[in-house]
Amino acid sequence: MLNAERRRTLYLLIPVLIILLGYVLYPTFETFLESIRKNGVFSLQNYQDFFGAKSAANFEALWNSVYISLLSVLFSALIGIPLAFIFTRYNFPGRQFFSNIAIMPIVLPSLVGVMAFMFLYGEAGLVPNAIKDLFNLSKVPFSIGGVSGY
Repeated sequence: MLNAERRRTLYLLIPVLIILLGYVLYPTFETFLESIRKNGVFSLQNYQDFFGAKSAANFEALWNSVYISLLSVLFSALIGIPLAFIFTRYNFPGRQFFSNIAIMPIVLPSLVGVMAFMFLYGEAGLVPNAIKDLFNLSKVPFSIGGVSGY
């Protein structure tokens, strides 16, 4: 017979597992199955199309994603480990404020930040188009794009 604490844990674990299966594992598995099918038949043609010589842009996008992810992890570790040590070890004025600021990347995902910059400074962004209209230019004076912002 289960005691009350184990029953509560089990009652909480069941919905978490259902959500994990329904919203993470099942869509991931279905996406993988679709990637190895072409017209309903098993084929690796989708991968050949994606990684083929004619799709340099796909490979560049994949590399940029991996590159940004690795840099993000590296810099997060370089900044996060000392911050965790300082916030845990020392008590100082403003500690709670700085602790809240340190978790902002969790609250505001990087995709939201990238989209905001693209809407502001991209080729169709507000700032370049405002400058173009203000100075009667034929095209936008600048736009950002890619990993480096060029």
